Amino acid sequence: MNKTDALRYFWGKAHPENQMQASDSSTLMHPLIAHVLDVAAVAILLPGSDRLGLDNRQLGMLIALHDIGKLMPSFQKKVPECWPKQGLGSCSENYIESRHDADGFLLLSYFCAEALDPLFKNSDDAQLNWLESEKDQLWRAVAGHHGKPAACDWDKRKQDPSFKFIAPYAQQFIQILLKVFNPPALPLFHSPDCLRRLEWQLAGLTNQADWIGSQKTWFPYVMPDAVMDATAYFWNHALPHAQKAILQAGLGPVEVASFQGIERLFPHIQKPSPVQNVMQSVALPDGPALVIIEDMTGSGKTEAALVTAHRLMASGRASGLFVALPTMATANAMYDRLVEAYRNLFLPSSRPSLALAHSRALLDERFVSVLAPDDALDVTFIPDDRANAAEICCSAWLGRDS
Repeated sequence: MNKTDALRYFWGKAHPENQMQASDSSTLMHPLIAHVLDVAAVAILLPGSDRLGLDNRQLGMLIALHDIGKLMPSFQKKVPECWPKQGLGSCSENYIESRHDADGFLLLSYFCAEALDPLFKNSDDAQLNWLESEKDQLWRAVAGHHGKPAACDWDKRKQDPSFKFIAPYAQQFIQILLKVFNPPALPLFHSPDCLRRLEWQLAGLTNQADWIGSQKTWFPYVMPDAVMDATAYFWNHALPHAQKAILQAGLGPVEVASFQGIERLFPHIQKPSPVQNVMQSVALPDGPALVIIEDMTGSGKTEAALVTAHRLMASGRASGLFVALPTMATANAMYDRLVEAYRNLFLPSSRPSLALAHSRALLDERFVSVLAPDDALDVTFIPDDRANAAEICCSAWLGRDS
């Protein structure tokens, strides 16, 4: 069996506890190629991914490389029932234990550098192409997708003979992804700050997309034959499922409403206070802004702050807001106030989430009552008692993790 065919049997996600219900062990796992394409599809479709300044083909290629370290035997042996004997032969216990994120970084940075050249080579002039240290910033971002950069004793880890055995598979894995995405070469960044910003943004997007793309409910497992044509799988399976998953996760696109005065946000305010009048009419500076509002208690500072936030959002400088308060009690009180106003920040067709984000949020009955079920795509799926609560919406996964 050639390496391309064998790669279909390397698993990316597995649930061996279901083996008693399956007649074929392949149904217990989701092929690695399928998983990375699922995650890449999510990353491309997530609102805001265009802010990274990358072509969708470039972004998809980079994100799809995030789990390349799972090709290593040390990872594949974690579920013996799904061991890819088609590529690795008999399973052995002699493989050195390691982390797949660190192994992924090493494969990308060292063992597969030549295979990845099409992503970086813009010209025949070496001075106009990426430095190895700059490439490593990207590999740290996508490989370190479990909350922190991948780390290990690189020089010692390189000596593991498994790498030389797996490197040809990893290189073929990259060729499959290059064929799926056909990405143009990545642009050179004009300053270290620009590249550092991309590194952080890419790390955050990889984490978010991987979390969504790893949910079996949203991305049901497929047989290895489903990825015989990886390009067809990406277009016909990964992208449609990603679109639904993003909506079900409560992360669908939301559109900010135009600012039409404080009365639009707070219909009960018929006569704005002086500070509120100032904040709905004062000229705001271009670019990032720090706005400090001081006034007496009861003067309407909270509403004035929300007016300011809405004006910034409506001008395209933000897509949402976070309200930080000193205690859980004050946060609960603010949540009650925002329930009545936050939907007015957005167009009626949008479904923004309002989350109470402290450690005891799930003890707040009002917050728990409006957690949308994972399969709630619109308000018609939400029970009446929740639908009537000012149409508050907070996706279940966001509420659980707050």
